[in-house]
Amino acid sequence: MSALASCNPGGPEDAGPDDPTPPAETSEAPSVVDPAAFLDALPVDASLLSSSAQPTDLSAVGGRDGLPGVVLTRATGPGSEAPHLVAWQIAESGASEIDLGLPMTGELRTVEIAADEVTAVAGSTWEAGAVTSFLARSSDRATWTDVPLPDELGGVALLDVSVSGSRITAVGIDAARQVVLVSVGAEDVVTVADIAPAPSGQNPTVVLATVGDDVVVVSTSEGQRPGIVGWRSTDAGSSFEELSALPDSGMETLSGIAAQPFGGAAYWLVSGTQRNEAGNVRPLVLSSTDGTTWEPETDFIYDTDEEWVPWNGEVADASIGEPMFLDTGVATILGSASGTAANCVYRNSPPQWFTSESWCSLRAFTGGPSASGVAVPKEGGGASVVRLADGVLQVSTITAEGVWVDAPPVTRASPPFLSSIIVSADDADTVEVALQRLTLTVSEERWRRDASFAQVMVDASGATPATPVGAEHVEVGTGTDRLRMDLRAPDGNPALGFSYLDPAGGWVPSQGDFDGLFGGTPVRVSDRWVISATERPGFAYSSGRNEVAHLTSTDGVAFSRVGPDQTGAPTGGGSSIGQTCSAPGGEFVTVGEVMETLPEARGGVWWGSGDEVRYLEADTGASTRFTACATVSETVVAVLETPEGTQTGSLSPEGAFETRASLPAGTTLGRLTGGESLLGIGDVRTRDYVGPAILISADGAAWSWVPLPTLSRNFRGQIAVQGDDAIVAGVSEGGLEAWHVSDLAGLIAAAVPLEDA
Repeated sequence: MSALASCNPGGPEDAGPDDPTPPAETSEAPSVVDPAAFLDALPVDASLLSSSAQPTDLSAVGGRDGLPGVVLTRATGPGSEAPHLVAWQIAESGASEIDLGLPMTGELRTVEIAADEVTAVAGSTWEAGAVTSFLARSSDRATWTDVPLPDELGGVALLDVSVSGSRITAVGIDAARQVVLVSVGAEDVVTVADIAPAPSGQNPTVVLATVGDDVVVVSTSEGQRPGIVGWRSTDAGSSFEELSALPDSGMETLSGIAAQPFGGAAYWLVSGTQRNEAGNVRPLVLSSTDGTTWEPETDFIYDTDEEWVPWNGEVADASIGEPMFLDTGVATILGSASGTAANCVYRNSPPQWFTSESWCSLRAFTGGPSASGVAVPKEGGGASVVRLADGVLQVSTITAEGVWVDAPPVTRASPPFLSSIIVSADDADTVEVALQRLTLTVSEERWRRDASFAQVMVDASGATPATPVGAEHVEVGTGTDRLRMDLRAPDGNPALGFSYLDPAGGWVPSQGDFDGLFGGTPVRVSDRWVISATERPGFAYSSGRNEVAHLTSTDGVAFSRVGPDQTGAPTGGGSSIGQTCSAPGGEFVTVGEVMETLPEARGGVWWGSGDEVRYLEADTGASTRFTACATVSETVVAVLETPEGTQTGSLSPEGAFETRASLPAGTTLGRLTGGESLLGIGDVRTRDYVGPAILISADGAAWSWVPLPTLSRNFRGQIAVQGDDAIVAGVSEGGLEAWHVSDLAGLIAAAVPLEDA
């Protein structure tokens, strides 16, 4: 339950910008400000960081021909250690960590492994705004040979790799968002070929599979409609034709692709998700025996009982992982759902996928629901099931006789604080930051999230906790005008309550209707407190969709609640919060998204005056959302994400959004700080730099930027202005990072216009 969800555009699922591809190179001279001239990195107390490595983004191959199975993960931590490669060797007892000895520098961004007669590893790293790819091969999975990549692959991020026989083929996205194929021939001769532009939208990705000279490549991006596009080659990548059937498949997200020889040709599987008529996420597999025509497969059944599936329920979502072929030739997919603690491995019997009790782990996976994972072949028969979620990696076994045997997790959960908001910045020297950490527990085989807080004081000397880390409350405000967010536990479920500071008697519970609230942070707006909150009918994952509600109070003692039905907002499909900000005349604005017509979201605006809140119809189009807002020069400026990119513009009290700027491709912008200028943290893609940056604008029409030297590219934060100084604070995958800006005016003056970068 995310009390700070309103501070993180896109919600807790949003891990930050993952688009690894830089923009097109030009011959112009570099134009990047040296951030060291203005930003001093601050030390962060170790208690605010993870005490163990937190793995994410797994890729695995099974054991074969006497070689062990291998799992690769991208892990962050312990402490402030940037994302790096951690590899595991699969054994009967689970897995043990190994060192592949691959030379790489910088933050690991992507890594994939594939195998046939040889094993190949491909991926990309990020350092100081530059993207570099790597490729290595091995015949014994113990020693690895680096495959030299040509200079023309500079700036290309390799995102997937496939092996057919001894032929290695990789795919990535280049500087101009072009899908690029990389083929490794005899004596490691590398051939590079452009396929086609990646789909429009944010964060494009691409996967591939190969069988002999047959190559199928599939790509998608966030916000793309239709969801996926693909291409096929029958001459080892020398030429490609577009797969015209894929865009009409209804697939929205892409999990993976697999292929194996079939009747002198190949059998192909592409896995992902679609939405049903109720807007719920459901598994979808596309299969093909010729690589050109594709059949949808949506039936996932439990033995002969077609009524029982892990994602039963009106609201629960479900997902499936990457397809894999076992040694028997049977295809497998790991399925998981938000409404249950069970995971099952499904086997393919076209056009259905089926499982049974012995192929399900009904014991709760401590990493949580919706685990990513694969079932890879195990030498001697059966499968090794690799699951990963919330930093917990577990390798279980399905025996040759078809019995699931769990092994202890090979990592431990020590999650960092991954949500943050600056809650007080009026003091001349110190900024208060509220951090939140989410943990998962199981109740009656249902998952729920528990939250804990840390109140952090940040000044020019560093970031230190002001209260015991893991507290059940956090304070907001300044002086005696303060509120406290309290975690309550009605019926054992976490929820939010609030207390006000009574100078005569300490903290006293506030009065109001707080039932069903599990997200929201108080904001001081003019003469009142405003809480833009997330409400839900219940706390089980399948009990309802998130909706936006508002609570207001002039003194923090008693709150009035305005529910979604009172604001006139569409209900039933769900809504979410981007940011709440002050508006001229003592009013306030909340921006976010609504899903009036599932599954299409569009930007949502709630305008408040006193205790009244009204929903405004913002004509932003389909597949859009507002992520941030702030007031500058008596004008509310909002940030709108669209399938084509990020826009900034003015918002009127009638809900009209007037675009002032369309930011360059790949640029994103998070929570804003208003005042004399607009300041925000985002992600930029220029000819010389890719990664987090401070973005600056006088009016939302023209933007400039300065690089932000984060440890990890996935960074979300905000800026607190303190006279001539400023504090930048936020979280990346390892936890809190912070900087002191001693000359804010100098930083603003030195910033480079985005259009010149």
